[in-house]
Amino acid sequence: MSERDNMNLTPEERQMQESVRDLGEVRADDAFRAKLRQQFVSGEIAEGETTAEAEAPKIVEMPPQKRRRRGFLAVLPAMAAMLAIIFFNGGDPEWEMKDVRGTGTVTVNEQTVDAADRDAVANLIVPQAHISVPEGVQLDIVLDGVLVVGVAGPAEFTLPDNPDGDDYAYQTTVHKGEFRIKTGPEFPGSQVLILTTEGRIEITGTTIAVYKNDEVTCVCVLEGTALIGKDGAHLDAIGAGMRKVMFVDGSEPAIIPIEPGHEHGLLEFEGYNEHTFDD
Repeated sequence: MSERDNMNLTPEERQMQESVRDLGEVRADDAFRAKLRQQFVSGEIAEGETTAEAEAPKIVEMPPQKRRRRGFLAVLPAMAAMLAIIFFNGGDPEWEMKDVRGTGTVTVNEQTVDAADRDAVANLIVPQAHISVPEGVQLDIVLDGVLVVGVAGPAEFTLPDNPDGDDYAYQTTVHKGEFRIKTGPEFPGSQVLILTTEGRIEITGTTIAVYKNDEVTCVCVLEGTALIGKDGAHLDAIGAGMRKVMFVDGSEPAIIPIEPGHEHGLLEFEGYNEHTFDD
């Protein structure tokens, strides 16, 4: 490497260069050189191969200590990349229980615990957990600065999984009851897909409630806009203050103002989580 090229090295590259220089010169041993000379005299060296190519040792065993050093240098870039991911990205967001209120039980993945045992409930909260709460119990779950989910029993739902890749698409299923969701300051660029037997709800930043029973799926939008329909090809953009009702029997869906009781529940949910995303 010329002196000019050397001036363009970063401090990390200079350090690696010095480490490689410390390895010293590797020379072929006397036995190998004698064998090479004999092959040249006897004509065993392939036609067209230069003297320099023939004399270059094909495999030279380095002492164990130097092999370890060179192996360590080879993994330095990978180690640096891994550390950058840990320290600068901070890892994936994690679901945590914010609060559980009321008297009764909480069932998570078929394991039932007393709602009053907050630690026991919190320990069961994991991505894709199937959660059921009875009447009289309310549960709020937070995904770092991304989402807060609230349910008022009786309700049954599947907690969203952490997304794979870079699309940040969270998917959840509401089996029955009222499911509320509010997006946070870290949500932009993400998407939530909520599924019921009657349809799908796609949100990219809003506060909504999904109510599901044996007859209907009713989606109320308190803030922002949600795409709501029976499938991806039949989505209506529903704005704040409105709801869309989809019927189990296949009747024509209705787009009408939010029912006062559901609006009150959403406003209460909003107020309770007003400071959820505060630093």
